[in-house]
Amino acid sequence: MVKFLIERPCLLNLRDSEKKTALIHALQYQNMECANVLLDYGPDPNIMDNDGNTALHYAVLSHNKAIVEKLLVHKANTEVRNKSDLTPLELAKLANNDDMVELLETRAAKDDQRKSKQQQLTSEEKGPQKSESHTAGEISDSEFPLVVYHR
Repeated sequence: MVKFLIERPCLLNLRDSEKKTALIHALQYQNMECANVLLDYGPDPNIMDNDGNTALHYAVLSHNKAIVEKLLVHKANTEVRNKSDLTPLELAKLANNDDMVELLETRAAKDDQRKSKQQQLTSEEKGPQKSESHTAGEISDSEFPLVVYHR
């Protein structure tokens, strides 16, 4: 049925009265075949339900490492906190699911490395920053760049 609906123009991110998407329902009821089909068509994995849970929270609770990995490939946010102030990693720790904890910690470490590299590249692109200070009344070139008009 999910495949039939997806092949028609449908909105994959629609939410019910509890703000749950079809993906969240599939994961909540541990229908991994349905979740996989949905993910192949690109719904947003970071939509939160009324309790602040995302698809990743539900996937972690289902103890399904393969679906968690697929959610991570689809850019599921590992740092989002639900209304109980728990991230998916913290849920895995509470459930004593060592495999899931390892997977999420490895992902977090990779994300931190990527962010660090992006910040480094961004600072290198900006070039060296002037650290000269000036007294009141002085104007530096960076505050008022020279503008040339051509006629």
